[in-house]
Amino acid sequence: MEVISTGIPELDLALGGGLVKGGLIVVSYESDLNGSAGWILGLKIFKNRIDNEDLGILINHRYPLSKLFNRLSIVGLNAEVMLREGRLKILDVFGSQYDIKYPYEGVKQFGSFDPKTYIPKMVELFEKLLTPAQIENSIGAIFTTGAFAMRIGEERYMEIIEESMAFNEKLKLEKGISFPTRIYFLNKDEVSPRFSAWLSSIADQVISISSHEVENRIGGKLRITKSILPNFELKSFRYWVVRGGIEIL
Repeated sequence: MEVISTGIPELDLALGGGLVKGGLIVVSYESDLNGSAGWILGLKIFKNRIDNEDLGILINHRYPLSKLFNRLSIVGLNAEVMLREGRLKILDVFGSQYDIKYPYEGVKQFGSFDPKTYIPKMVELFEKLLTPAQIENSIGAIFTTGAFAMRIGEERYMEIIEESMAFNEKLKLEKGISFPTRIYFLNKDEVSPRFSAWLSSIADQVISISSHEVENRIGGKLRITKSILPNFELKSFRYWVVRGGIEIL
């Protein structure tokens, strides 16, 4: 298995070396403090991979782009600049559903949104947007899993994820191309325990975060609860949120 760095040395070590390239990674968190530490960590990893020359592909299920861009800026990711430079692509499911049009070249929509045709349209967009080399050297962010599960139903979303796994397998067998490494942002309070358990069961790696406030600072516990890498050992860390990043203690 090929491994790529998160850009956070302590996290790489805990995962058993880093992220599984082409793997499915779940960053799991709860609603306390708006789940901020969870999505900050996930977006920080996403930005670090882009800074390391990966193409960023963000699948936006949750926000109008103005709100999404504000959240990306927290970790130092200037979405408008990165879109213009071709370092970031956004597949805008939210905007597709509500027919919101944007002038950015790197923002792609479905035209019309239908959960039944989600995977075929996603595949079509991938083939139009990306060369095989870009597909292999890219980092995906599914932002957020809970928002999409609530919109279309958990059962249908599980089917969609399985369809994407099947497409990934066919891509490997027929063309020798690996799917992008994907980070699923999962607020556990937005979905059922069954859905959360199912997603964790098919994931290659799971990072779980709980947060609380102490003396006007956000901190908590970060646990690596799953990794298929041979050097993985179950570990937990304390952390603080510092200037749009996670400081691991």
